[in-house]
Amino acid sequence: MHNDTSPYILDQSLGHLASRFSRVILREIHTAFAAQSVPLATEQWSVLVYIMHHDGEPQGTLCEALSREKTAVARLVATLERQGYIMRQQCKSDGREKTLHLTPAGVTLMKQATEIVQKILNNATRNIPPSDLDTCRRVLKKAWGNLTGADGASL
Repeated sequence: MHNDTSPYILDQSLGHLASRFSRVILREIHTAFAAQSVPLATEQWSVLVYIMHHDGEPQGTLCEALSREKTAVARLVATLERQGYIMRQQCKSDGREKTLHLTPAGVTLMKQATEIVQKILNNATRNIPPSDLDTCRRVLKKAWGNLTGADGASL
């Protein structure tokens, strides 16, 4: 149980540690993409990963899934569509909504990008027992849920 009277210690802060890890991993991905001529920013990568795993989902689900503002997501989606990596289609159940799909070029790009990112993640998690990684994921999801009111399952 957390002791609310303990002093704030930077290198023990879950927020600081998560933020620091996030900055380092994103920098590694950015550098690797540039070195291998993958034409993606890390923000675009996040959108494409979501679409890859949730093909046909409405665009509106991206905002919540990525914890991003609606206008920022709309710009990312529009750019990826212009670049030919995704396409938007009319939602069958709600004509006002658009569903998102990878194009063949997007699928090809994601195969290359996913391989690069997987190598980085494998390097980042080497020598860490799978049970520790599972605990880390559960804790981060729970902490996120505590702050957002969500159950953390949608992460």
